[in-house]
Amino acid sequence: MLNLPVYYQEKAKEGARLKVARIAWFKDWIGRICCCVLFSYIAYISDTMILDIVFVRHGVSCANAWSRKSYGAHLFYPDPELTLSGINTSKALSALLIHNLEQRWGKEPYSIGASRMIRAQETAYHMIASTFGKPINVMAHVGEAGISADNYSLPVAEQVKILMGRAPGVVNLLLKGRDGREPQNMWDKANFGKFLIWAENNPDFFELGSDGHFRAVIFTHSHFLKHAFHMPTVLANNDAIHTVIDTTKPGARRYETWPLNKSADAVDLCPDGCKISVCDKSVKKGGLRRTLRQRRGRSGSSGSSRSSRSSRKLNNINVISSDD
Repeated sequence: MLNLPVYYQEKAKEGARLKVARIAWFKDWIGRICCCVLFSYIAYISDTMILDIVFVRHGVSCANAWSRKSYGAHLFYPDPELTLSGINTSKALSALLIHNLEQRWGKEPYSIGASRMIRAQETAYHMIASTFGKPINVMAHVGEAGISADNYSLPVAEQVKILMGRAPGVVNLLLKGRDGREPQNMWDKANFGKFLIWAENNPDFFELGSDGHFRAVIFTHSHFLKHAFHMPTVLANNDAIHTVIDTTKPGARRYETWPLNKSADAVDLCPDGCKISVCDKSVKKGGLRRTLRQRRGRSGSSGSSRSSRSSRKLNNINVISSDD
């Protein structure tokens, strides 16, 4: 015969055991979920990169000079260098740029970068790199938009030959820096989204500050910046913007304009120091392309051993190609 009190006692004990088991199972899964959330957050934090960048537009180039003399002629000028006025203005604005950087960043470290174009590299040298002897890194995807000759860089050997005849110090600091130039095509050379991806994969091109920000001063181009930050108009030559970007939120692009060049419209173009001078009255708009071709042919077989040695060194640099 069934003993009811004992039966109910056994059932109560079994129920208590089930209850304890359910609580233990629930705690176990809560712990697992919390661990997953915690590890996901840690991974998110570790993947977050805060870019703290000052972008500077290059100084007045020979293409800028030609466009002001006869608009359209500049499209045939390959990889234009700075004019003498562009060089002098870049030097004159060096102290102001450095002052603004100290006001904004204090003693935090930063690197110096430039696009693969000669005019950006020369501006980087004259505005800041020569002052501190800092290396110039060639950054990817920060070139100028457009398919004309003035927006494509020359081969490295030709760039070295031109720079050695103008400012050998530029080549010296490029040799000290890193070369991360991208494949040169219209989709990659001026692409802000790809630049952010490239920056995440190449943090050594930047300097890490005590606050966790990766900093750089990058010398670039007007239409690249206009498209990247949806500016109503292009920056003047040698003007700058400051921006802080979380690479996990690339859509939020705020910037502060630094109008360094107060006399941007009052530029004396002559003498200009260009390969094909705007001051040479014998060169007309229609003859610019032909004149460049003729002069390039005459100088193609000549070259100093000094520029040849530097070009070999630059060509031996490990170029980081980015197809992202």
